[in-house]
Amino acid sequence: MKQHLEESIILDEQEDEKLGEESGNSVPETLTDEEKFKEVFEKVKKSSKDDRNKDKLRASSKKLLKQAEENPEKNS
Repeated sequence: MKQHLEESIILDEQEDEKLGEESGNSVPETLTDEEKFKEVFEKVKKSSKDDRNKDKLRASSKKLLKQAEENPEKNS
């Protein structure tokens, strides 16, 4: 048990050197400032919407390809 704790302390110190002293549970400044939060939120919302639209286009394209494979005479 003692060895495990010592290894954990060493690992924690290495992470602090690499990542800084923050706990990893803190909220980034971009999310605590109301204006910055709104900017980030809008970017994420737009990105999500763009991804959904791309998925819809892909699904629609796949459906059309499947229909063309099933009924090649209709699409000639």
